[in-house]
Amino acid sequence: MGWQKEGEKKDSIRIAASRREVSTMTNRHFTLVELLTVTIIMTVIVGATVPAYNRIMTGNAVSYGNRMITSQLNMARTRACQKRRAVAVLFPDTSLASVYSESLADPVALRSFRCAYVKESGGGWEFQEWVEGTQWQYLPKGAFFPVSSATQAEVQDASHGFLSSATVTGVYDGTEYIDSPTEEDKKELLFTGKHDFSLAIIFQPNGRPVVGAASPRVQVREGVVVENEDSNTMVHKVNVDNGLYARVNRYTGAVVTRELN
Repeated sequence: MGWQKEGEKKDSIRIAASRREVSTMTNRHFTLVELLTVTIIMTVIVGATVPAYNRIMTGNAVSYGNRMITSQLNMARTRACQKRRAVAVLFPDTSLASVYSESLADPVALRSFRCAYVKESGGGWEFQEWVEGTQWQYLPKGAFFPVSSATQAEVQDASHGFLSSATVTGVYDGTEYIDSPTEEDKKELLFTGKHDFSLAIIFQPNGRPVVGAASPRVQVREGVVVENEDSNTMVHKVNVDNGLYARVNRYTGAVVTRELN
């Protein structure tokens, strides 16, 4: 029995020693060198991944923006056929920079669009009302509509830029025209007064677009729209190699997406 008790005593000693060792390892604190090493490694990883993530998101903005435009054009064509009324997709350009509401958080020109009912008048097109259930939509940050090389910075190639099909006159924001808007009214409006939109794609009641020399199309290109001190819209960080455009078939009104050549 003596040898058995002696064995149990040794086992108890080993178990106690093991527990002290585990306790010591559990309660061990990191040294300053170890903490600094981990911090440096994390900084390097973040510094390498953030720019790559931003590039991916910016590139995706073009694809997402093109889908937004394609969807809006298809909706306008469908609504024109259903209501038997001409429907235009309107795109604010840089010519309206001086009348945009000062309360707007984001630049409007070259980024926003909306559907409206229009009617033919005197050989042109006149605004009637906004299509029910619609509101101003904005391209995601990092995407814009090219118009021409004269209206934006760092853009030399406008061969696949926006081609206007017609001009719409008398456009006003809001459900009804306000002749003398108050300060509260101005906060709710994209712009005040009546203005002509020279960038518009119009679908006739038969679903076909109003066309000029070429089929209407809207390009979405990579770039950041900003406002400079003179309230003129500018585009920076333009990537001329990243762009898509939605093209409206001049005979059927069908909308297809094309890559830049």
